[in-house]
Amino acid sequence: MNALTRTLTILLSLSVLSLCILGQKTLAGQAAKSSANEIVGKWEGGVTVGDNSMGLKLELKNEGGKIVGLLRTGHGDWTITDVKFASGKWTLAWRTPEGGTGKMIGTLKDNKLAGDWDNSPAFVGTFELTKAASAAK
Repeated sequence: MNALTRTLTILLSLSVLSLCILGQKTLAGQAAKSSANEIVGKWEGGVTVGDNSMGLKLELKNEGGKIVGLLRTGHGDWTITDVKFASGKWTLAWRTPEGGTGKMIGTLKDNKLAGDWDNSPAFVGTFELTKAASAAK
């Protein structure tokens, strides 16, 4: 194999590798957008902490590529400050009007979002929300 053939082989291999990487990034971006569309909408359900439970309503919307919203609780409306999707789980962080913070970490399946509720130190439990029928597709 001469030098020109080796150079062309290397360039062709690098081109194929670049296309594969670009394709993976594009697919990952499409999956993230699809996931964002799944979480956006109106949700209803509740949180259970020990023997206690509280009803919740969650409203999420996409504003300029960022998911924002409100968590409506028996203690008032809490602002959603961050929404992330990683390793198959959604993490939604919130802030109360008094400055308290917390988060929900859960999985989404069949229009149900369920998982762990963390409003430490006193209120740690589980939650389950169902996407409102008008928002479910």
